[in-house]
Amino acid sequence: MVLDTRDFLEREVEDVSVALGEQHYESMDQLLREHSESSNLKELSVALLKIRQTIPTKTGIEELYKIAANSHDSRQLLAAQILGYHRDWLTVSNGLRRHLDLSRKMEFDSTVTTALVWGLRQREEISEFLEHPSETVAREAALGIPLGRRTIFSVLDTVRKSLYPELARILLLKLRHVHPSLMPYVLDTIVDDPWTERAMRHLFSALPQVSVFEFFIDKEIVVGNVGVDIEKTSRWHRAGRVGKEVLTSDPSGELLRALLIRSGDNEVFCRRHGAFIRSVIKSVDSGSGQELIEDLEALTLGASEEKVFRLAQSLVELGSRLEGESAQKIQAMLEEWKGRSVELKLKIYHLEQKIV
Repeated sequence: MVLDTRDFLEREVEDVSVALGEQHYESMDQLLREHSESSNLKELSVALLKIRQTIPTKTGIEELYKIAANSHDSRQLLAAQILGYHRDWLTVSNGLRRHLDLSRKMEFDSTVTTALVWGLRQREEISEFLEHPSETVAREAALGIPLGRRTIFSVLDTVRKSLYPELARILLLKLRHVHPSLMPYVLDTIVDDPWTERAMRHLFSALPQVSVFEFFIDKEIVVGNVGVDIEKTSRWHRAGRVGKEVLTSDPSGELLRALLIRSGDNEVFCRRHGAFIRSVIKSVDSGSGQELIEDLEALTLGASEEKVFRLAQSLVELGSRLEGESAQKIQAMLEEWKGRSVELKLKIYHLEQKIV
């Protein structure tokens, strides 16, 4: 059995850290020898903690790379893990290129390659290992990859292909926090590449819902020659349909607030997305419904009658979904709004009777 010592490197064991301090060793050989000669867990813990607290010198880094490159050296995995923990090689000329070249060697045991890839965490260069034939190596790359303009296509392509379910799960979790500035790249890959509907649903379920709405439902046209490309046009329309289905099935509070604010402020938006907003509200549960009532109440304070009427459309729809105190609160709000003017009272009455 191969012991993965990275866990030991990341934490202190008992009280062995006391008085060890940070040290500089001209040679790593002494520390590696202490590790290899450890006869019990306590000695191993002390040896690993010393390694953790030791910053390799340039000479030490050279020794570690020499060992990590030798598949016949029993210390290869440990050397790779130390290089992953102490990343001073990033400051050395050509250090990153050297580490990449070593990580690409296919003859290495996957545990060694995984440790080397771990050393590339939060570096854009790690993206190439998402396609590594070893699932454990690819998983390490997924855990360590940062989301940015140079990595987003690799991340999305991995999700689209879904070669390993665990990989897709990790990357989808990362995409929950994708920055809005990266959404145009998401749009591009949805239109340019063939996505299965299943993979697309998983993607849209993970992405921030407001971003999905803005880029796949609210957007009227895709930048480029989609209009003259039948295949791209088909993908675009399918993305819009899938996006609507995903959002209406389980809308977030953030999406609901965004829709209410924009529908209250913009009559054209309200008319254009009225059916979609009603579908979203139909999926609201009692907990979210109470929050929505509070949002509507806040949005109509001092608002014009036109804005109140537009928001009343959502409130009436919500009232048909809720019961008990929430329903009573909605009815009280509608009655208060009706008292603002005869014209507004008539409009709200028509809404309640489904005349409009």
